[in-house]
Amino acid sequence: MESSAAQESKTPTGYMRVSNSAVTAIDLVAYAGRVGGLDRVFTVLQELSEKLTPDMLVEAAEKGKQLSSVQRLGWLLEKAGPTRLVGKVSDWISIRKPRETPLDPSLPRKGFSRDPRWKVIINTDKDISW
Repeated sequence: MESSAAQESKTPTGYMRVSNSAVTAIDLVAYAGRVGGLDRVFTVLQELSEKLTPDMLVEAAEKGKQLSSVQRLGWLLEKAGPTRLVGKVSDWISIRKPRETPLDPSLPRKGFSRDPRWKVIINTDKDISW
């Protein structure tokens, strides 16, 4: 928690550091297989996106070590429609010259289309849309 972007939250016994919305979004993508898959992550991102800002996303991305998860998150957010969120994240990713990463790491990579902006292999046939 110390190295990730977090915020203070008031509790009945005082304050505690909790993950902010951007860190939560990246973690959801990173652990999509454990939380019910990309469909569920996409549904949660719909509500979380209202609390996100481009600066929060970049700060969380810089403090985390999950470039591939940030790539997937950027792709998902772009498909979701809140375009106000993706510009800074896309710029941040492009500077790092990432490798291609599969949208679903549990599926094969070959024979699928690629998104050049996010360097994401679209290796799932699920219709991800809001």
